[in-house]
Amino acid sequence: MEIAQAVMRLSDRVLKIGIDEAEKKRVLDHTKLRLEIARRIAVGFGGKASAPEIKRNFRHNTKHKNAIDDALQDMVMSEMLEKVWVGTGGRNKQVYRLKE
Repeated sequence: MEIAQAVMRLSDRVLKIGIDEAEKKRVLDHTKLRLEIARRIAVGFGGKASAPEIKRNFRHNTKHKNAIDDALQDMVMSEMLEKVWVGTGGRNKQVYRLKE
């Protein structure tokens, strides 16, 4: 029984990794890109992420060069995200955070 539980836990983790890898390659339009950015900021980045972190995470999911910048700007203008400065121990950096 314990072996079966261990196998199932490992299977769940492997399935999640596989799904995340497939999502990295999917090309998204503007609306879906906005939703996916919001989801990944909330789940993958712990609520806040810098523009370079977001761009690195979505490098294979865009149709044109400025798609991420356009989506981030649109999300800030529609008040879905906000830009805040965060101290890092060195230089402060500007991050995007979901509005509450």
